[in-house]
Amino acid sequence: MPEEKLNVISDAHYSAIGQVTASWALFEYNIDYSCWMVAGLRSNVGACFTAQIMGPAKKLDALASLLNIYELPKIATALNKMSTQIRNLGDERNRALHDMWLADEETGEPHRFEISAKKTVTIKSIPVSTAALHDLAIRILNQLGAFDAVMEPVLAQLPSLPDTPAQ
Repeated sequence: MPEEKLNVISDAHYSAIGQVTASWALFEYNIDYSCWMVAGLRSNVGACFTAQIMGPAKKLDALASLLNIYELPKIATALNKMSTQIRNLGDERNRALHDMWLADEETGEPHRFEISAKKTVTIKSIPVSTAALHDLAIRILNQLGAFDAVMEPVLAQLPSLPDTPAQ
């Protein structure tokens, strides 16, 4: 029965996947919020734009461009430096959320079943412990903290940045 297959992996493991999901959602919200605020847009107006941009990489590009408009190149550079780490965390998050999960028939250990075709075809089963998923959620939150630390001085200046519309 299909229901039996779902119960092979522990609830704790699925909960850890949920923690990864929630951590990433918070991170992307903070990127969106920063874009809205730096652009001088109300949240409901800014959401019309950021909701059309998939993934953090392009949103960070837009945010860095906004920062350069306001002559804040050091902050734009800091964001650009962390963008590779953010992209890599996003890739890990995507694998955790979108790959199929299976239990090893002998050990019951959870495995992520990865199928990819980025220049070469990959079809493989990769063991991923619940602790590794918890670690991913923590690394996402730590990166969020680094992002917030970079953005806090900018957001604290609003709306005093040159030509920033009043909120």
